[in-house]
Amino acid sequence: MRILLVSTLILAGALRAPANAGSSCLLDIGGERIMTGACEVKVGPREIMIRQPGGGEAATVRVDAINSSRGFAVWNGRGGEGRPDEWLGPVERDGMFCWRGSRVRLCAWGP
Repeated sequence: MRILLVSTLILAGALRAPANAGSSCLLDIGGERIMTGACEVKVGPREIMIRQPGGGEAATVRVDAINSSRGFAVWNGRGGEGRPDEWLGPVERDGMFCWRGSRVRLCAWGP
C-alpha cells in the first residue's frame, strides 16, 4: 500500500512538471518506430505529451481521471503537423515510464 501511495505521489508531481528538453523518448505505432532518442516532454494535469525537438511528430497520453494507470493516446500523424488528435486507442501504464496499447507504445525518460 505504501509503494502505491509513493508511486501516486511521484506521478502527481510529474504531472505538474514543465516541458523538459534533454529527455529521451520512444514512440512505436503499428510496429513502426516513429520516434526514438532526444525529445521534448510536457507533462500536465492528466496529460503527457512527447514531441521531436523543435516540432514534428508528437503524441499525447490523456490519463484517466479515475484510474491513473489507464488512458488513451493520440498523435499528429506522419509529417508532424497540427495538434495530436489522430486516435491511437486506449493505453495502460507499462512500467514507470511507458504506456502501451494494442497498436502503440510511448515512453519518456529524462529530467
